[in-house]
Amino acid sequence: MERKYKHSIKYLILLLCIVLARIIFTVFNISFTYSIFSEFTSIYFFSSWLQANASILALFGVYIIFKLQSQQSSIDIIKSSLMGDLTRRATTPTEIVNYSKMSLTEKKEYADKTNDFIREPLKEWQCIEQKIDILKSKIFFPTILLAIGLVFDSTFIIFSKIVNSYSQNIEIFTLSVFLLFHIYTIEIIIRNIYSLIKE
Repeated sequence: MERKYKHSIKYLILLLCIVLARIIFTVFNISFTYSIFSEFTSIYFFSSWLQANASILALFGVYIIFKLQSQQSSIDIIKSSLMGDLTRRATTPTEIVNYSKMSLTEKKEYADKTNDFIREPLKEWQCIEQKIDILKSKIFFPTILLAIGLVFDSTFIIFSKIVNSYSQNIEIFTLSVFLLFHIYTIEIIIRNIYSLIKE
């Protein structure tokens, strides 16, 4: 948690530096006259990030779906083995169906009361569901960031010419803030995927 806090502070400091630079440029009436900035700069910038975010969201979604299906397949194998081994009378299909509908806490309590033959498979089932919960928690924040990026990129494409005609300093300030935001989003996604791969 402390590492994650320090990680966020780094981006907050960079954002404050951008805001401070914006204030200085406004107070001292400093303007950019570089030829690399034109009325189409913002359109190119936001349209590029819009496409990049859409691609990242698609790839991220495919990876998460693959991971979820992989975990669910493991649960299905355990479920099939328990329901198929009725000759030992260890459990019944109805009990397995009811077990699948329980919360993790209820599953743990139920597994502790069962016989040794099915206790281990049920505990393995619990572990897999815990991994699924961790997976869902790790994709929530990056998905929200990507969605915000898509919405704001789309919005600023529409108003980019208006901003450019009003003030080039404001335009560059906006580009800087959103560049920082997108870098932060990509880093969060890479960190979360890396942690999921390690698990």
